[in-house]
Amino acid sequence: MRDFLLLERESRLTGRFFTRVDNLGQRVLRSPYEHHPGAEGHRDCEMLDFARLHWPQLTEVEQHEVRMAQSGQRGVAPIDIFESYCSHVAASHEVTARARRAEVLEVAGSDEADVNAAFFRPEGRAIFTRRSLEYRGLPLVHEETMELAGTARLYVMGALASLALGPAARNIDGHRVAAARITAALRARRAGAGRPGRSNG
Repeated sequence: MRDFLLLERESRLTGRFFTRVDNLGQRVLRSPYEHHPGAEGHRDCEMLDFARLHWPQLTEVEQHEVRMAQSGQRGVAPIDIFESYCSHVAASHEVTARARRAEVLEVAGSDEADVNAAFFRPEGRAIFTRRSLEYRGLPLVHEETMELAGTARLYVMGALASLALGPAARNIDGHRVAAARITAALRARRAGAGRPGRSNG
């Protein structure tokens, strides 16, 4: 699939994540080498292999962690390897060339309870009904396609996707769900069956 644009707040993909990590002074991932980005249905170079390909650039400690991972033990992956690997995966699937910087122009404030906590209570789930979102002037997102209602082929992930998927949309599994739905919607549209899915509520 090549006919798409990816809108990102930062000047580079994953920039917000790595800026936050850098601000925290975090130098390694919490997850082992086995956890890495990739494209569904494709056999990509895994992050451990990517690290091995850059063996001369690794410190002695980093090389030790790679050996640990190779032997089946938990090997700690450095942030810089993960960052380079993310760039490699994005470039190899031609995602980088289709990314454009976009910024939020306005955010409406709310005095309501934290959505992450409230969502798991019945009254919290009511926040995401179509009627509730429309009443509060929030955008509607089609649940099956992640298309922003009232737009022409504009699909959302991350924080905006939580309007359809709930707070889980902001973690890596939520991104996978949103990406799968967007991909299916784009394929259906290309095949001439691009009807909008069911919106919130």
